[in-house]
Amino acid sequence: MFVAFTVVIGAAAALALWLLHGRPPDGDMPAGVRRSTMAAGWTFAVAVSAGLATWSVPAVGALLGEPDAYPLPVIGAALGFLFYVHARVLILDVGRWSYLWASRAPERHDRTWRMEARAICWGGVGVCGAFGIVFWMFALGGSAFSFLLVPLAASLFPLYETCLSPWLQFWRSRRLRDTPHAELDAWLAEVSKRKRVPRFQVRVHEGRENNAYATGGLFRNLVVVGGGLVAGMSTMQLRAVLAHEIAHVVRRDMLKLVAAIVAGATCYATVLVHFVNPNVNLSTAVGPLLGMTYAAFAAPLAYIVLPGLVSRRLEYGADRLAAELLESPEQMIDALDRLCELRDVPRDKKSLTHPTTDDRIDALRKLPPAPMSA
Repeated sequence: MFVAFTVVIGAAAALALWLLHGRPPDGDMPAGVRRSTMAAGWTFAVAVSAGLATWSVPAVGALLGEPDAYPLPVIGAALGFLFYVHARVLILDVGRWSYLWASRAPERHDRTWRMEARAICWGGVGVCGAFGIVFWMFALGGSAFSFLLVPLAASLFPLYETCLSPWLQFWRSRRLRDTPHAELDAWLAEVSKRKRVPRFQVRVHEGRENNAYATGGLFRNLVVVGGGLVAGMSTMQLRAVLAHEIAHVVRRDMLKLVAAIVAGATCYATVLVHFVNPNVNLSTAVGPLLGMTYAAFAAPLAYIVLPGLVSRRLEYGADRLAAELLESPEQMIDALDRLCELRDVPRDKKSLTHPTTDDRIDALRKLPPAPMSA
């Protein structure tokens, strides 16, 4: 009965997505239609996850057998894999892909399927490892120490995603000297010496990614530049993008953002472990599905919305420092304009993690003139 219900709901959502796909693209969609498209995408994703949970949860339970048959880290890794597939891939990713397909949003061109698959694979490795470590820690500490272990457990995956996963994904990617913008290497070396920038490396992501970001590491920082920016920007515009990311490195913004993520993840994990999990009936597929649904829909609040409030302020600070590194805000303004063109999005489009481009440009134009060089 439950499987039939999920099939009917999933089929209805898929039909709605197919009908919505024929409407104007995302940029021309009325707000109500866009919300309907998003709701249909998430409904389809939850239906798919619910249908697969009816056999995957019992199958994993049968595979593990008795609780004492395998070491706790192995059981944790298996449950982490199940959680990751349902909460991340089947609900979040399928929901996002469904929405992007139905709305024909321009952002769907930013990432290739190879890039998506690589991110999912390395994310799965991180989640399985984090769950294995958490189960091992809880076995050592016992329930009396669980409230102390939750913050540490909640920080494992954010730290992995921030400090290790990008290096694993991009360590073999191209460098700037292998692009038409090779001259930027000399400028980066000069800026690093003049501003005492912490050690960092720049990698170019293959594909059409119209994005760039800085991330931390154990010994040095990493700046990743999408292939779409390398191909679609002039050297001066790309220099402004790099200046912005280097500003994040100089200001240690990643540490601030990770602190916000860990705070949100701690609240999220505390509710999951101490309030949701004890009230979930694990003897049926519906119980774990409800827990995974909470995990999937509450995770964006902890990992996106709360850090996004911090990130929006950090962007203004990075823009100011980038203008100082460039000795003029005009290059940053030009790069922001070009970024909107490449992404085919309006300058007043809102984001959970970034201010609108109009607001950033207004803030740059209010900066005092840079002092004349001697």
